[in-house]
Amino acid sequence: MKNIGQGRSLTWDFVLEALTRAIPTEQIEQVLDQVRGKRHYRVRKIPRIAVVWLTVAIGLFGDLDVPAIWRQVAGTLQTLWASLAKIKPPTKSALSQARQRLGARAMRLLFKLTATTAAQPDGARSAQFSPQGHPELGGAFYRGMRLIGIDGQKIMMPDTPANAKAFGRCYTKRNSKKVAAGYPQLLLMRLMELGTHLSLDAFDQTCLPR
Repeated sequence: MKNIGQGRSLTWDFVLEALTRAIPTEQIEQVLDQVRGKRHYRVRKIPRIAVVWLTVAIGLFGDLDVPAIWRQVAGTLQTLWASLAKIKPPTKSALSQARQRLGARAMRLLFKLTATTAAQPDGARSAQFSPQGHPELGGAFYRGMRLIGIDGQKIMMPDTPANAKAFGRCYTKRNSKKVAAGYPQLLLMRLMELGTHLSLDAFDQTCLPR
């Protein structure tokens, strides 16, 4: 993720600043209000908006541990981090509990709210994605029609009893015998804008028997 483009490394500040343009704080607050409803949440050391950004960053920088990701997220949210002055950074377990309190529904609603197309028929596009003689299209349109595709992938989950129970294990055949995969897996299908590879919708399925 940090080496997008022509081999140039992208800094955390650049990536997170770009994300704030795609996912405005107002939309995050809208989702949190929708999830919270009329229920009252006490003020905690870890702001709920920061937990949303932490969850998004974990998906982008999965090679780092959660506390390291949190330090980067907190550094970009200076106004929130200022309220934590002279307070020790949250522990790994505290960050895990904060994500559990946030829940999956908030992230699903945020995805639905922000998953939109971005390519424009007359917009500048990278030459490497452009058909010869038509640099303005960039592989995003064909005769004025937006190109949309479906992509599927299997995501390996950590091999823990909890993940095996939640996601199950897919099976393959070896010598005519069913053999369980070594790791729990999640099957993910995405509807994508081909010119930008942005996800417009997603469907996931576990390997659990129906």
